Amino acid sequence: MIPTTLSAPSGRFPGGILFFAQLLLAASLGAGLTLSPTTFTNRYEGALDLAITGLDAAGQSVVVEEFFDADASGTVSAPDVLLRRFVVTDGQVTSVGGQRNLNVAGDEDGAANGSLLTRLNFAAGEFVSHLPGQHVFRVSPVGSGFAPFSAVLTVTTQSFGGGGVSGIVTNSGGTPLVGAIVVIFGGTDFEVVAQTISGLGGAYALPLPPGSYAAAAAKAGFTCNLNTAPMFTVDKSVVSGQNIALTAAGRTVSGTVRNGSTLAPLPAVPVVGMSASGHLGLTLSDAVGNYLLPAPAEAIQLQIEEFSAARAGCLSGEFQESGTTSVTGVNLDHTAGTALLYGTIATPTSAPVAFARVDGQTNGSPTYASVGISTATGAYTLAALPAAWRINADKPNFIVAEASTVVNTAGSAVLQNLTGYAVTSHLRGQIRDDANQPVGNVVLLAVEYLPGSGTTLSSRSQVDANGNFDLGVFGAGGSSTKPWTLQLNQNENTAQYVSSSPVFNVQDGTDIEGITYTVYRVMAHLRGQVLDEFDVPVGGVNVYASGLNGSLLTGNNADGSGQFDLGLFAGGWSIGLSNIAGLGIIPQANPTVTIVNGVDQNGFVFRVRHTSGTISGTLRNAQGTGLANVTVTGTATVSGNTFTSTVVTAANGTYSFPVFSSNWSVSVDAAALYAQGYLTPSAQNVFVNTSVGGVDFVAPARPTYASYQSVFFTPAEQGNPAVSGTTANPSGDGIVNLLKYAFYLDPKKSVGSPPALAAPNVSGLPVAGTLGGAGGPFVTLTYRRVVGAFDLQYVVEQSTALGAGFATASGATEDILGNDGTVETVRAKVPIGANPRLFLRLRVIKP
Repeated sequence: MIPTTLSAPSGRFPGGILFFAQLLLAASLGAGLTLSPTTFTNRYEGALDLAITGLDAAGQSVVVEEFFDADASGTVSAPDVLLRRFVVTDGQVTSVGGQRNLNVAGDEDGAANGSLLTRLNFAAGEFVSHLPGQHVFRVSPVGSGFAPFSAVLTVTTQSFGGGGVSGIVTNSGGTPLVGAIVVIFGGTDFEVVAQTISGLGGAYALPLPPGSYAAAAAKAGFTCNLNTAPMFTVDKSVVSGQNIALTAAGRTVSGTVRNGSTLAPLPAVPVVGMSASGHLGLTLSDAVGNYLLPAPAEAIQLQIEEFSAARAGCLSGEFQESGTTSVTGVNLDHTAGTALLYGTIATPTSAPVAFARVDGQTNGSPTYASVGISTATGAYTLAALPAAWRINADKPNFIVAEASTVVNTAGSAVLQNLTGYAVTSHLRGQIRDDANQPVGNVVLLAVEYLPGSGTTLSSRSQVDANGNFDLGVFGAGGSSTKPWTLQLNQNENTAQYVSSSPVFNVQDGTDIEGITYTVYRVMAHLRGQVLDEFDVPVGGVNVYASGLNGSLLTGNNADGSGQFDLGLFAGGWSIGLSNIAGLGIIPQANPTVTIVNGVDQNGFVFRVRHTSGTISGTLRNAQGTGLANVTVTGTATVSGNTFTSTVVTAANGTYSFPVFSSNWSVSVDAAALYAQGYLTPSAQNVFVNTSVGGVDFVAPARPTYASYQSVFFTPAEQGNPAVSGTTANPSGDGIVNLLKYAFYLDPKKSVGSPPALAAPNVSGLPVAGTLGGAGGPFVTLTYRRVVGAFDLQYVVEQSTALGAGFATASGATEDILGNDGTVETVRAKVPIGANPRLFLRLRVIKP
């Protein structure tokens, strides 16, 4: 299919005073149509406003049509091509759940007053609407009424300092073809960036900015072989000779494009047909939605241009036609949206990200997609169905964080705001494989995982034929850096290569040049199926493999029957699932496989289980204050497979995560608690049938010398350093309070006098010894250590002479012999080696 990812616009709707003046002027002249602006370039990013006045009556419905003025007559005539057709009613807009669908044209003035203001948002490179030349907009009444009237929009060709492309469109015999649509693809995702019509002698020419591009063409009765279509790089001059040879179509496919709910036709929408061998056909539906598509004599995949579906309130769709001869009655019924996703796209400083392309896609199978464009204020809407949705947006020089949400009911509108970040720096370099060969024409990502949010940022680069890439990224402000990880885009490049995942720390305003990014050739395949607990296939989820032998990643989506195929190479791999939000399933916890080059593994089963209940509770400290941003994990094992479910505690320390009926072990993240100043409470085991409440945790505070003082000294003693200070010795046994704290002994009780001459088993003091075994013999030092103390360091030191030359012990290892939650017993082991004698001592440091 034709890629139709569009760049985002930058224009803005003129202010209210200006529009009011235009409206008064038009009204004073009677019925008419005023366009604002009347001219823009073929890369225009912004809004086009149609002010329609002089209706026969308030509340009247009119037909708005856009034609490409093929004969440049300024009026609608026989050679002209219908590019757009819709009906709008005075005083009416399309709303779902009380929210306006911004993609469907309506009357923006909101009043049934005999005049209309209709706004069309444009994205750079939008298909056919940006054809250079004259476009005639015509307004007609629905049924009888006023005589149709029109206005002309002029689309000019933007110049780029002399750079561009030229060539000739011919048939397979070399005969020039006049009137073919020529489409140039490029940018970060090879979206449509420019288009034109071949003229006399089949010639075409288009200015282009520097970059890598591909060219294709379409004409009635012909298909284009994308495998032989020109690919070229533009610098600052015209790249000539980029000729496009079309092939006579082997058959035609015809039918009607329709709204799947109302069966209303969708007129004037581009219809694309693509075969697996790379042959493309293109046509437009007529005023009543009928289309006649030139096609190769093989199976094809059909779809309409995505924004055309959105403007009709429908979701994007793909259709299969498996014939090899001409066929009629192939109706393309697009699923109508029954709900709405809406929100705004703004920067962290609340500046709107205007005219960005917004995409939504459902998780699971079948997969639905929806598209929209943000307005000048950053507002967007997407037609939707009840399902779990992933939403992302694309705008040049911005990176927008992907979001996930769930639409539960038809007729509802679900709010989901997005955050966009301006590009301030670039990662540039070349991709090469493990044989040091350039890897071109793939999609590369720079990925950043925002700490603590679960949010993923990604920047895309369409790599040129020589493997060169340019990724826009940003830093963390000032001289701080932000880590970005490179990886190939899953589902687009994984047939031949496996990603490595190098990390680059980016500072705002500083580009990183000359990167060599290495990917690895696929040497074997892991094929299998995602199945639930009832052996029912689960499709539409992403299956990925991460390397146990390095920072490697690959993956692709399971098809509708849950089948997947991962290209890998020799080594150990951990298999997992993503894109499962809202599906109500828990995947098994990263099973591992070992791959041998040249040996495919088939029949691998990845298990998921459907959720049937929840585990919920609280995480608090001893004073009852909730502890936020700590991961709580539930683990269950069923039929030898381990499943985990996780969640992060809320601001008040509460949590809740989905589970299925089983025995679960629930634990909290020790590292996160430790960083907040707490020790880890013990895991709890629970049996879940439907739901469990009150699986509560109390995290004890990590000890400090002050907390030790509060346990063993009265308030008056705590205020007297001569009694409770670190160097005081209230028991008179020669062991100061700091050491008593380090071994967690009562500072007021003697442990022997003098300690240096005491027997080795004096309670609580370090004990020396020897130990045999592998790597030995060892000299050992066994001592007590306060668990998680903020303000203590324990250092084992060694010397070959008693009383001198001590340094940190070389090759020391530790055994933990016991832990009561407050104190752990540690045995330090130091190899004797060739030393004739070896002495150990323990140094306790209070930083």
